[in-house]
Amino acid sequence: MDYTLAVGETAALRRNVFTSTWSVIYAGMPAQDRYSIVVTWTMGYHATSYNLFLTPSVRTIPFKGGRLRFLEMSPERIRFRYERA
Repeated sequence: MDYTLAVGETAALRRNVFTSTWSVIYAGMPAQDRYSIVVTWTMGYHATSYNLFLTPSVRTIPFKGGRLRFLEMSPERIRFRYERA
């Protein structure tokens, strides 16, 4: 499935009412040739998140149950595909 996110927008990629939710937030480009993806995980009252700072040459990263393939990125938005394994 393809997603397009503007800075600050969230896409819930793995959602299950009884277990956990995995989401991705686009945090923009904090520096030249660096973009930031925030990965969040929630389960009941528990949650965690972390930033991934990536270069435009990184086109694929592993993600819960599959991988993220980045198609386009700019300071304002990012387009990616979530491919389940």
